[in-house]
Amino acid sequence: MPIVIDGTNGITNASWNTSGRPASPTTGQIGFNTTTGEFEGWTGSAWASIPMATSQGTSGQYLQSAGAAALPTWATIASTAGTLVKISYLTSGTSFTTQATTTKIYVELVGGGGGGGACNSSQAGGGSAGGYAAKYFSGVSPSTAYTYAIGAAGTAGTGTGAGGSGGPTSFTALGTTITGNGGNGGSGSAGSTAGGTVGGTATNGDINIQGGPGMAGMSVTPNQGGQGGAAAVFGNMTWNTGTTASYGSGGAGAQSSGSGGAGGAGVIRVWEYT
Repeated sequence: MPIVIDGTNGITNASWNTSGRPASPTTGQIGFNTTTGEFEGWTGSAWASIPMATSQGTSGQYLQSAGAAALPTWATIASTAGTLVKISYLTSGTSFTTQATTTKIYVELVGGGGGGGACNSSQAGGGSAGGYAAKYFSGVSPSTAYTYAIGAAGTAGTGTGAGGSGGPTSFTALGTTITGNGGNGGSGSAGSTAGGTVGGTATNGDINIQGGPGMAGMSVTPNQGGQGGAAAVFGNMTWNTGTTASYGSGGAGAQSSGSGGAGGAGVIRVWEYT
């Protein structure tokens, strides 16, 4: 069929079937193949189809290749997690039981933060934060108990002593235990600036993040105790000993004279999916 240009009905392209293709096509020549139901063009050495999307799809879909010389198709992004069932925060206890429809869980946890150091006439170091670990467990059993432990908060330093270290937080499922180790206590001081301390480590997670370090005390007027380290996701930096440390964060070091601040206890967050 030749090309037809009609001001009312538009343009009708040249067409042919596969066996009736032009015998001596020129590069860039385009027509509609009635055998394949597709437009095609001559590349200079072969006929190549020009696929057309057959629909607009629906909200949230994407175009997916159907392979060489085939029309693309609309597809829906598959959810690897499933449907969210429940989110739980664990701050005490030792056993977590999944819901009746749960088959997958995503677990996040952080170890306890270290306590801030104490001083008598200077400035003490801040405690560091606990380590953060996160892991996706696929294939857990519904209505089944899994064990865990919550890391204790590091105690505040007294006199001129260092703060106590935070305890490790852990969760065990499908033979794997993920752990966020506790942060270290900040250094105490009896007349000089106390240094900070490194954060707790994490193991066996899909994501493992070391806790934020405790800061050293600063020799300024007035003296400034070191800030407590911040825990990933859950915690914030602790600026002074009168501030309660958030989950996993280190306690601030004392300034001028006094006790340090206690660290924040560990915590676990469990996302359950069908």
